[in-house]
Amino acid sequence: MKTRFSSATVIVLALLSLNLRAAVLYVDLNSTNAIAPYTNWATAAAYIQQALDACGPYDTILVTNGLYKAAKPPGLITWASSLIPTAHTTNVIIQSVNGPRFTAIEGGPLPQPVRGVVAVGCFYMFFPATLSGFTLTNGAPQETNSYDNTNYVVGGGVRCLFGGVVTNCVIVGCSAPAGGGGAAGGTLVNCTLIGNSTPRSGGGAGGCTLINCLVVSNSAAYGGGADYCNLYNCTVSGNSASVQGGGLNALVAGPQNQAPPPVLVANTIIFGNSAPANSNLSVSGTPLYMSYSCTAPLPPGGVGNITNDPAFMNPAGGDFHLGPNSPCINSGINANVGGATDLDGNPRIVGGTVDIGAYEYQSPLSVISYAWLDQFGLPTDGSADFTDDDGTGMDNYQKWIAGLDPTNSLSALAMLPPVVTNNPPGVVVSWQSVSDRTYFLQSSTNLGPAAAFSTIASGIPGQAGSTRYTDTNAVGAAPVFYRVGVSR
Repeated sequence: MKTRFSSATVIVLALLSLNLRAAVLYVDLNSTNAIAPYTNWATAAAYIQQALDACGPYDTILVTNGLYKAAKPPGLITWASSLIPTAHTTNVIIQSVNGPRFTAIEGGPLPQPVRGVVAVGCFYMFFPATLSGFTLTNGAPQETNSYDNTNYVVGGGVRCLFGGVVTNCVIVGCSAPAGGGGAAGGTLVNCTLIGNSTPRSGGGAGGCTLINCLVVSNSAAYGGGADYCNLYNCTVSGNSASVQGGGLNALVAGPQNQAPPPVLVANTIIFGNSAPANSNLSVSGTPLYMSYSCTAPLPPGGVGNITNDPAFMNPAGGDFHLGPNSPCINSGINANVGGATDLDGNPRIVGGTVDIGAYEYQSPLSVISYAWLDQFGLPTDGSADFTDDDGTGMDNYQKWIAGLDPTNSLSALAMLPPVVTNNPPGVVVSWQSVSDRTYFLQSSTNLGPAAAFSTIASGIPGQAGSTRYTDTNAVGAAPVFYRVGVSR
């Protein structure tokens, strides 16, 4: 009798096969009985690279406490075994047991030059992998010739050649001569980059995506904090550039006759950086889409951005948490939240709306953006959240959502008289609007108790003064009723 499998069964069997192949390998700096394939602590590898050489796709490598030298003794440096820990198998997870306080990888000079390389960074991903829970320190790739230039002279802390994820890591005191002093490439999540440098671009990071990251006290010629990086819920402060873009440099030239990809910044603080020109943010030649972020001066375009001082708790002492009256509290946008927790591991959204920056303030008194309340002289203690001071029938919370002026009774979200049109046939529906909100439009054929409104258009960008939409389905003699709402 033949066995028949459905496509769903085949998929389940494939997943089971994948999970069965995945193994756990162990690394212990003090191991004296390293036996491949290092499947328990008693036979753990003594070097991270030993486990990386023995692992397969989707395996996990657990590394216990210790300071691991990236540069291994000459006897272990061969063409097969990389100069520094290198993930050359796809989707491997390299994870410390107890986090970055107890487990570090240190780069720096080799015991002797190898193939022209005299010093190395901390970690290199040749294929996408995940590196989690390490301190990466003193990485400083240097070479005396042009051999393998792109691999060794960028990304002093970590270099992700074809992508990869670095999470819950501290990258400190690293440098790289060709850019990305702390990190080059890949996605960094819940990481701290501090005191890294490069004589070129991207003191902290270059060409990365950063989520929930703290980027402080890094330096470069361009982009002291970051160069050509996407930033989500990050804090970039106290960085310096000798030319321009102390915080973020978004100046890049794309391929000939081709525009470079845009730089995306959301829910991020870029404030308190320094440079001879464009101390916080340098933008030229690259599309920059910044939303609900804090910097000064504001770049062209963007929505929801503020220039207020973020009011950190104690930046001189290295504390970049938001103070209790910070305008960044509740002032972000939930659509661009990168994860469920902030850099401290606390809940990311408290009070209904995400904060701007790497840290979420955990006890807000108001559910409204503090920056919006400050703009109109309203208290941030919650007492004004649900009052209607101008008699328009909308409380302050509703007015904030709609982007209105709570001190002006003429500022309202109100429908305007519809206009029937024949080119094309339909009804032009208009409403009072603002330019930094997105709207949706709904319709119904009756206003009875059981009236069913359905959305006929969404994602409508607001225009200053009024916005219009033509409903081409509203034809004939049947009545149509409309209502408009705000998307956030």
